[in-house]
Amino acid sequence: MNYAAAVTRSVSAMRAEPQSGSEQVSQAVIGEIVQVSEEKGEYALAHTPDGYQGWIARRHLCILPASQTLWTAPASLHTVAAPFTALRKQPEGEMLALLPMGAMLQVSENQPQYAEWRAVESPLRMEQAGELTAGWVRASDMLAAPLGKTCISFHTETAARLAKEVQGVPYLWGGVTPFGFDCSGFVQRIYRLMNVMLPRDACDQALCPLGTLLPDQTEMQAGDLIFFCGQNNPHKRNISHVALALGQTHYIHAVGGEGVVATPFNDDFYSARYEQRGRWRYSPPGE
Repeated sequence: MNYAAAVTRSVSAMRAEPQSGSEQVSQAVIGEIVQVSEEKGEYALAHTPDGYQGWIARRHLCILPASQTLWTAPASLHTVAAPFTALRKQPEGEMLALLPMGAMLQVSENQPQYAEWRAVESPLRMEQAGELTAGWVRASDMLAAPLGKTCISFHTETAARLAKEVQGVPYLWGGVTPFGFDCSGFVQRIYRLMNVMLPRDACDQALCPLGTLLPDQTEMQAGDLIFFCGQNNPHKRNISHVALALGQTHYIHAVGGEGVVATPFNDDFYSARYEQRGRWRYSPPGE
């Protein structure tokens, strides 16, 4: 068994086992394309584009035609860049869904008469379309650029700005959206908005070949990653926590019991709670 499917719910849990009470290991967002390799009862074993896998409720998926591996052409694929936006039947009309940061949509050829709105098609029911505020959805290849201009390289200040926009979001194990983040899901989402696909877990992010490990005393830049081993380490990994640098003095991270918070590098509480295990800077081959 092997087929592609689109996620049809705003957020769908990916579980360790094919049952509702099983651990949530990650999440998939509306519009994301997953590859299904197995079915058990009401669940499908889904593989997300970052190489992660987990069991998703089959009712949250819409099977794509055998010839289709992507839901839409990349040129028309847009991503929600705000923490949340409402998909409405018409401007100021009935809300069809609350879409989180990272939701994927296709911009429709039939645009509404209101310049500040964009008509989009969502896999919510696959045939259903709606409209949302134009400033909250951008072409996926323009998210890193100011004022909607196409940008080729990674913009460190944009990464920091996007991260700060979700301060206060609660912590959620396996969470990858502003409904709730875990540490690596938070970092992965910010980088993905910048068109950079990082691995799902912190320990794998530290080894990602898209970046370079830095000496411990390197002066941090916005967008750099800092890896730690924390007291709460259920899987007994060498690296169990990750944060994103906001500059030379602060970093931002998703912390159990506190949510997404900005923290000084010299903060006594977190220095005692987390032992630093490495620093990483995005520097893909060829740049």
